[in-house]
Amino acid sequence: MKKIAFLWLVFILLLSACEGPPPPTPMPPTETPTVFDIEIEVEPDAVDVCSVFIRPAMGGRGSEIDAANVDWGEDWIGGVGERITAGSSRRFNVEGGIYRVHLRSCANRDLLTEWRIGRQNASIIVEKVAP
Repeated sequence: MKKIAFLWLVFILLLSACEGPPPPTPMPPTETPTVFDIEIEVEPDAVDVCSVFIRPAMGGRGSEIDAANVDWGEDWIGGVGERITAGSSRRFNVEGGIYRVHLRSCANRDLLTEWRIGRQNASIIVEKVAP
């Protein structure tokens, strides 16, 4: 009887050894980044950018018709004389979300408007404007 009990014990130990390693622990879900960069790149033959406006995009497309009628808020460039010169770039760090971006030249002319930027790093390129 002891032999049978011993054989069962050996059999169970061998069986448990053959099961293999435990299953891998599942990875936590990846989250949307809480911050990202919006890079403004001005091509060498384009005009300097003196005003950058970045604001959260509220739902809908209503104000996309005319950028001049949007309250763009504060200029993100900084102080007087600050600019993104032709051939250079600048990054702006923003909280996660969807944004509207509006750029103006140093002559206060509208250069470019992007209505839906967000959820990941973005690059906006300012090209030469036809005269």
